[in-house]
Amino acid sequence: MPHTHFFSLIREKDKDLHEELRKQVVGGPSIIFHGYHEKGITKPRGESGKAVQSLVGYDANSLYLWAISQEMPTEHSVRRRKENNFQPELKDTYGRLSREWLEWVADKENITIRHKLNSKDKQLGARRIRVDGWNAENNTVYQFHGCFFHGHECHKTEGCGDVNLVSGKSFQKLRERTAEITQYLREEVGVKVIEMYECEWEEMKEADDQIVDFVNTNLPQSSFLFSTSSSVTKCSILRDVFDGFLYGLVRCDIKVPESLRGHFSEMPPIFKNNEVSREYIGSFMRDFADERKLLGRPRRT
Repeated sequence: MPHTHFFSLIREKDKDLHEELRKQVVGGPSIIFHGYHEKGITKPRGESGKAVQSLVGYDANSLYLWAISQEMPTEHSVRRRKENNFQPELKDTYGRLSREWLEWVADKENITIRHKLNSKDKQLGARRIRVDGWNAENNTVYQFHGCFFHGHECHKTEGCGDVNLVSGKSFQKLRERTAEITQYLREEVGVKVIEMYECEWEEMKEADDQIVDFVNTNLPQSSFLFSTSSSVTKCSILRDVFDGFLYGLVRCDIKVPESLRGHFSEMPPIFKNNEVSREYIGSFMRDFADERKLLGRPRRT
C-alpha cells in the first residue's frame, strides 16, 4: 500500500466523540407487517385493503460497501458548539507545522515516515522516547522542534526573557533537554536523527515555492476551522455544508413535521435507537416472545 494511504482512527483524546458516534448508530428499515403473506389472499392493510399481489425482496448489502468507500472526516478534531458561540475547540493546538515538514520529506524522498497522524507516536529505547517521525527502513528519527518549546535561540524567542512562561522552565534547560534526547537517540538507541526547527522550516517555505504548493495542495487548512470570527453562525455553518465548503460531522435534532407524519406512517424517514418491549410488538410476536421467555426486559434497538 502506498505510504500516502493509511487508516485513520479516532484518538484517545477524542474518545468521547467515538462513544457519541457509537450511540448514534442505528439500523436500517426492516418492517414485517405480518408473519405470513400469500398472493391474492392476505391483506397487509386490513380487510378493506387490497390483497398481496407480489412479494419483493431487496438486498441492501452493497450499500455498506458504498458507504464505507465515501470520504470521512479524519485527523485533528475541531469542534464548534452552540453553547460556546461556535468558537473552535481544538484538542491539538500544535503539530501542524511538524506534519508539513514530515509529509514534505516523505514525498521528496519517496519514503514512509510514521507519525501520530498516520499511525501513532513511535517510542524508542529503554526510556520510551516519543519521536515526531520514524522511518524503519532507514532507521531514522525525524524531530521537529518548536522554537519556543525547545528554547531555540532565534527571532521567535527574542524578547521572551529567560523562562518559558508556559512550561515554567528556562530556555537554557529546554535547549539542554532537547540536545540530551538527541544524543541519547543517536548514541544509546543507535538511530540516525534529523532535526528541523520551526524557524528554519518557515524560512524554507518562504524561499521555495514548491514547498508552499505541496502544503497547499496536500495539507490545505480551511480558514473556517480555525476562524474565531463572530461571523461564524449556525446559518453560515449550514450554508458551508450545503455548498461543500465545510465537511465533517454535525450533531443536530431532526424531526418529521407534524403535517407529514401521516404520509410517513408506514415507513418513517428517520430511524432512531429506542427501548423496545413486548408492548410495542404485535400479538403474534408477543406470543412468540412469551412462549420462549424473550424480551423479558426492554432491548435497545
